[in-house]
Amino acid sequence: MTRIYIPSHGAQDWRWLLAKPRLHWRHGASAKALADSWEAGDPWPAEIRSALAASGFGELELLFAAPEHETPLPGGSRASQTDLLVLARRPAGDQIVFAVEGKVNEPFGDHAVDQWRVQSDSQGRKDRLAFLLDRLGLADDASVASLRYQLLHRTVAALLEAERFGAPEAVMLVHSFSATAEWRDDYVSFARALGADPDEQPIVPAQVPGDVTLHLGWVTGPVEPDVPGQRLGARFDRAVRLARELHAAQQRKGTQIPYLAHLLGVASLVLEDGGSEDEAIAGLLHDAVEDQGGARTLREIEQLFGREVAHIVAACSDTDVVPKPPWRERKEAYIAHLATAHPSVLRVSLADKLHNARAIQYDLQSGADVWRRFNAGRDEVLWYYGALADAFLQRGAGPMAVELQRTAAAIAANAPDRSAPGGGRETVVSSPKVAVTVEPVPEEPAEGVPAALVIPEPDNAVADQLARVVRALVAREPDQALAEISSLAGVTARTHPIERMPTLPRGQWPKSTHGQTRNPAIGVIARVYVRDGFTCGWCGRQTIPTQVLRLLSHAFPEQFPYHNAWKMDIAPRAYWDISTSLDHVRAVSMGGDYQAPTNLVTACARCQYQKSNLPVEALGWTLRSDGDRWSGLVDQYAALWEQLGKPDTAEHSKWVRAFAAALNAEPLPVPEC
Repeated sequence: MTRIYIPSHGAQDWRWLLAKPRLHWRHGASAKALADSWEAGDPWPAEIRSALAASGFGELELLFAAPEHETPLPGGSRASQTDLLVLARRPAGDQIVFAVEGKVNEPFGDHAVDQWRVQSDSQGRKDRLAFLLDRLGLADDASVASLRYQLLHRTVAALLEAERFGAPEAVMLVHSFSATAEWRDDYVSFARALGADPDEQPIVPAQVPGDVTLHLGWVTGPVEPDVPGQRLGARFDRAVRLARELHAAQQRKGTQIPYLAHLLGVASLVLEDGGSEDEAIAGLLHDAVEDQGGARTLREIEQLFGREVAHIVAACSDTDVVPKPPWRERKEAYIAHLATAHPSVLRVSLADKLHNARAIQYDLQSGADVWRRFNAGRDEVLWYYGALADAFLQRGAGPMAVELQRTAAAIAANAPDRSAPGGGRETVVSSPKVAVTVEPVPEEPAEGVPAALVIPEPDNAVADQLARVVRALVAREPDQALAEISSLAGVTARTHPIERMPTLPRGQWPKSTHGQTRNPAIGVIARVYVRDGFTCGWCGRQTIPTQVLRLLSHAFPEQFPYHNAWKMDIAPRAYWDISTSLDHVRAVSMGGDYQAPTNLVTACARCQYQKSNLPVEALGWTLRSDGDRWSGLVDQYAALWEQLGKPDTAEHSKWVRAFAAALNAEPLPVPEC
């Protein structure tokens, strides 16, 4: 288990932390009762607040709460999983750790100590029980035989977490939702074994060895009314009507099925995944901006359904530009933006892609010629769905992401390349569960593939200009920085296009292949950039990491705006030109190692964009070593971030650390030409 916690948007976000959500997540069960109660608290549930006051704790500040928190214990790999770990603080500053155990009518685990002991004679079990009893100051004799084993390890977990946080006090608190106080007798026996009087007050002191003061508590609260967040009302009805009106003339590609069927299917998947009404409405309207009116339709959606729905719909659109940019360009930008997309956007986008993938798989099984429906070839479509599955899985998007990966693999298995001699071959899909077949490279490129794309001599004027902007900001001279960056206002990849190789049509060499495994760790990426002096290995241009460019966009949102999908008519051309990126010296499709530092090279975004889906072998590109090495501005990255108030902490803190470590690490081996 990681030590990274994320904020919840309501009780539904607790659901996917459960080992068996479909079994345990229901109204009246302890998991949902606990989640509903604490999410409704402000910040403490009313009964908990009253118990704290009655037991002499007074007003405590709730710092954070972590559902389903695991605390490792000796004697085996299985951790103690606390229903809710809470860190609180007294007015004087001392912290208190609460290990909250939610109960309705279920017992404290399946076994008492004597029953648990005889299940196995392993040394690990003996070591764990000895550890628990020692921490609680209990003798290993008949007096503990009838105590519930779960109460032992939950209480020790509270003590261990208090020690980890440096808190002088810990509370093992049973939050009961049983009107008849089911299983309270077991709690009373346990409390008395630790020298506590459970009848004195709701939360009482216990006697255990060590520096942490332990309290035990039993508090009873009501089960919150069953008002599920996905109850649908008049807004949802209006969204269905609007979706039907906007898409009335549309049918699913290559079929007679009304397009509304897809939109209803997406909304259904959103709701089944625990989504809110806003997310379901966005699912109904997710294609409205892209296909039915662009910005005008988005304004209508915001007026009718609010800013949240409009934000999700906008983020789920891969473009609203007319005419649409090339297919590959749109899809690559869309996948890139998923890395930072809001969870609501992820849920709706994933539901859309899963419903589409299921439709493709169904049509393939029925014998339909699916590939004629797309603006891209078979291999491109297979790449896209595999890459989508990887992107969603990397964000931990839950069961739907796993289902998308499974469906993408099934599509690949049922989609032979009919243009190949003999009818087909195994297909490369960006999924670790799908095998990869590397095809031999022809001696000559196919007709229409140029032997080389001429690369101009490096021009570092923009990098130099942005370096002056960064130095001015760090020196606290914002007016000078503004004067420097103002000339870049309005300079986008749409107003100043970048030449690009065409995406090869289906059946032509070389076949499109993309990542077969996850990207290298950011520490390795940072070290490659530092090794190469932040210069492009193909053109020699000086580059600037995207993270630094994003800070400049934060400082100057009007002159240098950021767009999470890098839309060409919004994002500055510098993003598409000098952003630092990673490339392979020898393409993976040609047998190159995916993660070896000797096969990784720094590349500018422009070269990556120019070569489209062609490997450098097809273009005749070779590595060059005459670029002007420089810092990429990462030597001022931390100072710039701090000067701007440390925005987007989750994104920048990890890269600040990665670049700092890379600058002080041993150089990586150079690429093998």
